[in-house]
Amino acid sequence: MEETERVLRNLYLKYGEKAFSDNLRLKILIKRSLHNQDTKMLLLGVEQGVAKFVLKYVKSINDAKNINSMIDDLSRKAMWPNTWAQKVVMCFVIAKFGLDEPTDVSEKLIVKENTNDQNLLSNSTELPTQEEEFIMDNYDKKLFSIVGRTLVRYKGNLSIIEVPEGIESIGELAFYESKNLKHLKLPNTVKSIMKRAFTNCYDLISIDMSSQITTIGDSAFENCFKLATIEIPETVIHIGNRIFFDCQSLVSIELGHNVLSIGKESFRNCTSLTTISLPKSLKSIDAQLFEGCNNLISIDIPDSIILIEDKAFFGCKNLIDITLGPSLKSLGNSVFEGCSSLVQVDLINGLKKIGDFAFSGCISLLFIKIPSSITELGESIFEGCTSLLNIEMSDRITTIGKYAFARCSTLHDIELPTDIITIGKKAFGKCISLTNIELPYGIVKIGENVFEGCDTLVSIILPASLTYIGNNKINLTSTQVITSEHKYWEFLTRIK
Repeated sequence: MEETERVLRNLYLKYGEKAFSDNLRLKILIKRSLHNQDTKMLLLGVEQGVAKFVLKYVKSINDAKNINSMIDDLSRKAMWPNTWAQKVVMCFVIAKFGLDEPTDVSEKLIVKENTNDQNLLSNSTELPTQEEEFIMDNYDKKLFSIVGRTLVRYKGNLSIIEVPEGIESIGELAFYESKNLKHLKLPNTVKSIMKRAFTNCYDLISIDMSSQITTIGDSAFENCFKLATIEIPETVIHIGNRIFFDCQSLVSIELGHNVLSIGKESFRNCTSLTTISLPKSLKSIDAQLFEGCNNLISIDIPDSIILIEDKAFFGCKNLIDITLGPSLKSLGNSVFEGCSSLVQVDLINGLKKIGDFAFSGCISLLFIKIPSSITELGESIFEGCTSLLNIEMSDRITTIGKYAFARCSTLHDIELPTDIITIGKKAFGKCISLTNIELPYGIVKIGENVFEGCDTLVSIILPASLTYIGNNKINLTSTQVITSEHKYWEFLTRIK
């Protein structure tokens, strides 16, 4: 048994579980009794709750499952070097159980990254370099917990914070719910901000970012209600999910030109954001990225964008105009749903898919042209577009989904594609300005109540190719012009 393990074991035997469950008392005992290279790591381990975890959950020195769980938490969440995590956890395990019983736990431990690690009970734990020692020794320990080059936890209550020079990573939850924090400065040594690092810092107004950051993790600034502006440096390549979710005061943000990905919901409910320019390096706009950005007026979609995912602009009530680039292949479901100020959208040829509900509730949309590359119109795609006067569809469209144009109350005339085969139920329901419509030859099936509530409809031209109205098979020997007296009229127009 080594000195560190022997000292901890003696403390446990002398003072018992009560002392090991009291972090403050245990730290005092360690400081008084142990004076070697492991002392600092053990003290940090106590702060991270290692001793309490071992007391409560670890059942024996061979309990690899729970031992691994604690090591993994230190390595993954607190960003400890794996050898440090293993050393500290095993020191407290040996303090509790001693080494009287044979142990094969070292063979069961999950060792990550450090493939040259020796037996956990050996003296192989890495020692900090001189530079790391400087970082660890030259900061206010009442304010920060630092492991290696990672700021693990901020413990203060100040309004202005400057992170110590030399820190390379802001750990997960490091500043979580830090009260009174208003202004933060990161040194240029910081390269990554881990997930939820600043979540729920409700009073944070500004942050001076490091010029060397490459990665910002999920929810890093989520619920920072007062954060007004931020500049993302050119070094950033990946931005996680929900990074600025619910940052209700965020007015502007500058994104670096090298960003390859911005995670879903990253700007969701940023209700003060009015405009944003996306970098040309971006290939997709992820799901719900700008959902609920009620004051977003305009956005430049770079030509590099191939995909705009579901609900990307859902509920952007003040978005007036948007131009889509030539590389765009797919628009997701509900992508512009509820964009009530959107007047015009130019859909480019080459677009392969428009998702269900894509423009539903766009009550200011006046005109839309569907490019020839589109062959299907999905469910409720233009439902509730109450200002839509005209729509131009390519003849290549074969399917119009259910409710596709329902409640388009100003749509008075529509020319259906010549290649159309099916129209879903209530596709033109409550289009109260529609007077006449011709179904082209070649159409096979239309949904029941397809013209439900079209009170001004005078006539419908049904071709001989039409075989089904809803689930009802019909037999037309020739093209017919039907009116309200015809037996099929009720199937097509009744309110159900």
